Amino acid sequence: MTLTVVIVTSLALGHFQRAEFDVRVDPRIELLTTVFRLAGAGEYRMQSGESAYSKRVDTYFAKFKDHAAVKAAQRLREEYGVSFDAVPTLAVHLTDAISLGERIPFDMPPPRWDKRWSPDAARAFVNDLKAFVKDTDYAKFLAQEKPYYAKATAGMVDLLKRYPVGKWITDFYGYKPTREPFVIVGLLCGGGNYGMSVRFPDGSLEMSPVFGADDFDKDGVPRFGDGALSTVVHEFSHGYVNTLVDPYADRLKPTVAKYWPRMQSVFAANAYGETNAVLYETFVRAVESHVVEKHMSPPMAFDVLVGQRSTGFLWTSDLSAKLNAYDANRSQYKRFDQFMPTLVHEFERVTHDPETLYARCPKVLAVEPTWGPEEGDTKTVTIKTTFDQPMLRDRRGFSMEPSGWEVVKKTEFAADGKSMQLTLKVKKGTDYIVAINRFGRGVASEAGYPVLPWSGKLRS
Repeated sequence: MTLTVVIVTSLALGHFQRAEFDVRVDPRIELLTTVFRLAGAGEYRMQSGESAYSKRVDTYFAKFKDHAAVKAAQRLREEYGVSFDAVPTLAVHLTDAISLGERIPFDMPPPRWDKRWSPDAARAFVNDLKAFVKDTDYAKFLAQEKPYYAKATAGMVDLLKRYPVGKWITDFYGYKPTREPFVIVGLLCGGGNYGMSVRFPDGSLEMSPVFGADDFDKDGVPRFGDGALSTVVHEFSHGYVNTLVDPYADRLKPTVAKYWPRMQSVFAANAYGETNAVLYETFVRAVESHVVEKHMSPPMAFDVLVGQRSTGFLWTSDLSAKLNAYDANRSQYKRFDQFMPTLVHEFERVTHDPETLYARCPKVLAVEPTWGPEEGDTKTVTIKTTFDQPMLRDRRGFSMEPSGWEVVKKTEFAADGKSMQLTLKVKKGTDYIVAINRFGRGVASEAGYPVLPWSGKLRS
């Protein structure tokens, strides 16, 4: 009994002290993501996040899938869009996973609060969570998983021991957060990462980014390779950057609006369906690219940059380059916030004409099907896509709806990189929609710019 109390009343399980950051599995995050997983939230049911642990979660809580807390999560999701980062936002504003107290009164509201949570809705949901904790004996589940939690942080701890990411971040921004930051490994978050932080009434800031586990070893323990370093920079940067963006939000909204007609589907597919989210990501990604380019290998920096552009942020390299002036004049700019007006002005300059940025992206010149043999109610087709410039050979971005087709021969690029083709088996007499980079990510040019989402019809 005493052991259970010690486990569940601490803010974190299985954490290890290290030079720069404490790394934790946080029961508050596990509780909230478990309830939203039971509610069917896709972001907490990613295929990449499925593990022996997620199976144990499903088994233990199976009989509670109709609990009032789960039903409330479904309503909140449907009616108010409570999803993705809104879920861990509530979690980090709670005292612990059992008493579920408010670290800051929800009706203040807390400065780093997600607007999708009204104070009344948050409090009602927390009351349902308290019942869920009691009815499921959540303390027992935490006690059972304590040995696994102790192992689950090891991969991130090892990564952060090998690279001084904390120094990179604080050197760049020019100051440390006023409260000790820590890293959370989100065991049900899959590929989702969230830049969480809590700002207290005294102005102090606690940064606690959540890093999703989406790669596991044979024992089901999360692995974090060097590629996760840029994500560490990214998610910690939200704690520094977001509040600096807020004063410029109204001024910059018309700029973002100019990109909405072409890029809204790309932003929305990456959970950036709201203008402020796009603005936060704009400046965070500029810093991320700049810091990675400064400290990591050129191939890694290029890969990160292609990822930024493929998520809709075509202007990232321009802003990242502008940060060279910040680095070169640190005697003038002691802290990043002092350089923020200059970076905002550069964003306005670069994004003034969307067509100028779109012109950097490769164009689809033709998509040509060549029909092959028929067999029963199926037939084969080789689809060749031609571009106006050489493409990176390791990127893929082809999709087709409806489903029911299969790949006969995987994508191959021509020697000059200007075309790719793949062979499929499709159902006869079917109208398909062929898409290239449907949600932004996928094929990109050798210069590192993505094909803007493209679609066309194909009848078999």
